[in-house]
Amino acid sequence: MFNTEKELVDSFVVHESKKKNTKIFVELETNYGRPDIVVVKYHPHIIEKRIEKKYDSPFSRIHSYALTFLYNKRWIRTEKLRDFLNVNDNQISKIVINLENRGLIEKRSHLIKIKKNEDILAIKSIKCVEAKLTNWKYVIEQAERHLWFTNESLVLLPTLSEDILFKCEELCKKTGVNLIVSGNKEITTKVYTNNKKLINTPLLWEINERLIKELEK
Repeated sequence: MFNTEKELVDSFVVHESKKKNTKIFVELETNYGRPDIVVVKYHPHIIEKRIEKKYDSPFSRIHSYALTFLYNKRWIRTEKLRDFLNVNDNQISKIVINLENRGLIEKRSHLIKIKKNEDILAIKSIKCVEAKLTNWKYVIEQAERHLWFTNESLVLLPTLSEDILFKCEELCKKTGVNLIVSGNKEITTKVYTNNKKLINTPLLWEINERLIKELEK
């Protein structure tokens, strides 16, 4: 049995790391908390396509907001993005050059458009996991907070008594959170909510570009 939450987390990370085309982030900063584990599944062919090109320009929060705004839009004027980001002409020029250099957008005179997902978005799914040895009600609340950016949010708990497991399952069903029970020899996942599509958030693009950077090493 696990003596600490770190042992519980480490055991799960080892298990997930064995899966193909999977990247694990521990204690990822989201601006709305730090999930214990974020499991990202990715498209290897998009990774290969993206890492063929070296990026000298840094990727920051304002670039992620720009991509979130451009997502699913047709060609728009640069000024429209400038007004959305509340920046001046010089700043928007640098932002557009950065995104163009990274191969994330297309530019045509004063018009810009984000490229197709199959060309730039390597992320296939994002799974967020919160772990606790005890206090299962609190950890479900934590996991529920991460539903704003993730395909699936889960709680990771050690083996439970039948009574606690039943109560835990009922609360998970109400909150849209799934459950992972980890024992010494096996891990059981209980799914109550079907996975959603990727959610267009600044964090999606930040994870995507971080993924590209780390996998090219």
